[in-house]
Amino acid sequence: MRQGKQFVPPVASHRAGPAVPPWRPGAGEAGVVHRRLLWVARAVGAVVVGWVVLPGAAQAAAGSGGAPWARVAGLAQPAPPPGAAALGPLGDQTPVELGVVLAPSDRAALQARLDGLYDPSSTQYHRWLAPGRFQADYGPPTAEVERVRTWLGDEGLGPATLDGFTLEVRARAGAVRRTLGVGLERFRTAEGTGYLARGAPVVPAALASGEVQDLLGLDTLDRALPAGIDAGPQVRHDTIQPRADGLTPCAGASAAAASGYYTLDALGAAYGMDPLVDDGLDGHGITIGLYELGAHSPADVAAYESCLGLVDPVTTVTVDGGAAAGSVGTAEADLDIEQAATQAPGASIVAYEGPSSPQGAYDTWARAVDQDTAQVLSTSWGECEPQAEGDGVAGAYTTLFEQAAMQGQTVLAATGDSGAEGCYSFDGSGSEEVTYPSSDPWATAVGGTSLFAPGDETAWNACQSDESAACAAAHDGVAAGGGGMSRLEARPSFQTGPLAWSTPQPCGTQCRETPDVSANAGVGMVVFVGGAWVAEGGTSFAAPFVAGLVADADTGCAAPAGDWAPSLYALAGAGAYGTALTDITEGDTDMTGTTDGQFAAGAGYDAATGLGSPQAPGLTCPEVTAVSPSSASPGSTVTVTGLGLERATFAFGSSAATVLAQDATTATVVVPTGAGTVALGAQSPLGTGTRSASFTIAAGSGTAPPVGAADSGYDMVGGDGGVFAFPGGTAGGFYGSLPGLGVHVGDVVGMVATPDQRGYWLVGADGGVFAFGDAPFLGSLPGLGVAVDDIVGIVPTRDDRGYFLVGADGGVFAFGDAPFLGSLPGEDVVAHDVVGIAATPDDGGYWVARSDGAVSAFGDAPSSGSMPPSSSPVTAIASAPDGKGYWVTTAAGDVGAFGDAAALGSLPERGVTPARPVVAIVPTGDGGGLWLVGADGGIFAFGDAPFVGSLPALGVHVTDVVGAVPTRA
Repeated sequence: MRQGKQFVPPVASHRAGPAVPPWRPGAGEAGVVHRRLLWVARAVGAVVVGWVVLPGAAQAAAGSGGAPWARVAGLAQPAPPPGAAALGPLGDQTPVELGVVLAPSDRAALQARLDGLYDPSSTQYHRWLAPGRFQADYGPPTAEVERVRTWLGDEGLGPATLDGFTLEVRARAGAVRRTLGVGLERFRTAEGTGYLARGAPVVPAALASGEVQDLLGLDTLDRALPAGIDAGPQVRHDTIQPRADGLTPCAGASAAAASGYYTLDALGAAYGMDPLVDDGLDGHGITIGLYELGAHSPADVAAYESCLGLVDPVTTVTVDGGAAAGSVGTAEADLDIEQAATQAPGASIVAYEGPSSPQGAYDTWARAVDQDTAQVLSTSWGECEPQAEGDGVAGAYTTLFEQAAMQGQTVLAATGDSGAEGCYSFDGSGSEEVTYPSSDPWATAVGGTSLFAPGDETAWNACQSDESAACAAAHDGVAAGGGGMSRLEARPSFQTGPLAWSTPQPCGTQCRETPDVSANAGVGMVVFVGGAWVAEGGTSFAAPFVAGLVADADTGCAAPAGDWAPSLYALAGAGAYGTALTDITEGDTDMTGTTDGQFAAGAGYDAATGLGSPQAPGLTCPEVTAVSPSSASPGSTVTVTGLGLERATFAFGSSAATVLAQDATTATVVVPTGAGTVALGAQSPLGTGTRSASFTIAAGSGTAPPVGAADSGYDMVGGDGGVFAFPGGTAGGFYGSLPGLGVHVGDVVGMVATPDQRGYWLVGADGGVFAFGDAPFLGSLPGLGVAVDDIVGIVPTRDDRGYFLVGADGGVFAFGDAPFLGSLPGEDVVAHDVVGIAATPDDGGYWVARSDGAVSAFGDAPSSGSMPPSSSPVTAIASAPDGKGYWVTTAAGDVGAFGDAAALGSLPERGVTPARPVVAIVPTGDGGGLWLVGADGGIFAFGDAPFVGSLPALGVHVTDVVGAVPTRA
């Protein structure tokens, strides 16, 4: 597809400039499409919404360079929660603990490091920072720390102690009032009493430009809420109670589930967790960290684990004195632990528990990230985004989540239970909002579905049959999976989505969308809380469920997953629906019915359920558990079994194998050339698996045929995207067309097949890309906001996870894992007549051909010559299978063979004059033949290329054929 609901894995988009890794904001190269600039800028200066110099104010304290004071609007605290009762000012002698959150040093280097860690083509890919390195490399600059420390000390607020990125200081309330120019007022809420600063704080102007990200301790009122626990969940449609391997619920749990609810082991089995546990992927050696602002009940957790026969060790890390025990907070902490333990029965669990105040919430995240002992972190707590912005959370947390991403920690955040109206359960607002931290670009956002039975899953919305304010109010705003579009965070480069703000927000109009993935929240799940078995729901269950899945998968990966979202989008873009993801296409998440259908589930990504729900066997690193037969000669076909194989590439020792077919648990591959016993392993967008199988390549005369050796036909494409398949009447080869999808265009200029010939891409003159069959959509120029109308060709990488586009001026755009290797504008070559591009099979080089016959080589592509001047212009170029040569054709069908490309003939040599110009040259997979394709659909076969029909032979009269690809029967 061109745009819309297909997804873009990391994209490096270049035209006449050096390569920039994915997600990097850019360094000013000509033509580079810059993304994430908005959120990077915001993260650095989030606290400075606006500042003014106060007339007549005293000069700043020592260390501020004599600059005036500044009142920073972005540091002002939000209004007290609804229903809070004012209790008067805080006494001057009352101790106040402040935390000044500082910005990291060398933001550009930090971003570049992140880019490399998540760029599969980088040597830094998934080479996570060791514990402590983030602080050592990117901690706040010493000069900045000393400026703030001096200011605090001179104002009588010291001494200050640095803890991570926070300078912590203890002072009296009167001194805080005088120094910061704020009021400190006491309030009583339903959760207890606390105080709140009124007004924007005053700081030295030198610190107001981004050095201070947040001031903690000015608000001690409980703010964050768990995602929500729905005490009236839906029930299942089926009556089967599947059981995950080794777990047998006790009578109490089974009785609670008898009314149509899931025990948590049954939920895991419904999502396919059994094969992982059977294969030893049970989370052993992995630690799951659970972020809690309520204290769990050890008695409840012990009773649950005893019932299920679980032995996960559970430890508690208390932060700032620990979290308070309470019915809601304790229930949340209990269910988080019980869910994670059930899905990852071999994992260790750490509950990080702190107070539910802005400082407690920040400090709890800081402890979980700084300790860096948990590979997976999950939170079911959050705030609606406007509130998170108001109390500084959204700005201060960004560095913590970047740190987690650089350390290889996966952060999973529930999107909340107020559907499209994310603030409803906080303040009753019906506006379209999302929750934070699920909207942070470095957190994987987990939404909610209703899993009525395996294969029967919809977006979760308890108000589906009565979308109204009355229904939302009746459920206290806890009725639907959260999601939508951020107003603060710009859209990361791996994501596209259906929403756009009509009025620009701080993040622009194309912003971060949530959720990324979803799991059951609507159908009741049985847990032990408050000393009893109960069935509840909500996305509070979904986030720790996915945490357990990631922990299981990490067990079999050579490195932890890190930020999980980019890999999910890469899988979805590569066609993993049905093997790794279930596309949810029914229901919506609009509780009140006021969003005009924007939050309806549909094909591909949507704002209701994101990419869909997980299928566990397809979400592991590729694990090769067996190969049959275990010995065969080169060219033989063998069957590989395991997990996570649906988008895997395979290697017999160091020799890559051709894949003929694959799904999540099996793959059919061709044995490459070689001899002896080797390890058969695999890797995929999720990483490299730890398990391989021993295989013996038997000595003999067999050789592995190159991809396409069995070419038996061809497809042609017209300018309108219509595809003609030859020979007709066969099942293979045809994978769809634009007219068949109801898409009306007239600017298609090229067609190229995937290496396994089970799919193809079409490209338009505007750089729009349409993917069919197993061809993954990896991005397009319109999707990046790049406006051109001169694209003339497309060519894929060998692993089909990238492609190059070329324009008439010789500018090259690289998508997916395609490396940018140069362009004509980059070499100061002025051209307007480029006609095509061809690549070497190792993806390390490409050729660009011009209509005058000139061929330019880039990367490791050998320069083997150009077409001599002719009265007929050159129209196309194609590479030999081994990458050591290429063919060039003219409109008259005169073919030039260069390098080791075989000389197979031409139309003038046959005495043939084509009725219409030749527009494409298509080699067979073995390089022993080729087809020339005319604009009228005429086909001319040479060498071992079979002739199986043409449009003129069928009496079909067209003049707009633009390309063709070989096919197999």
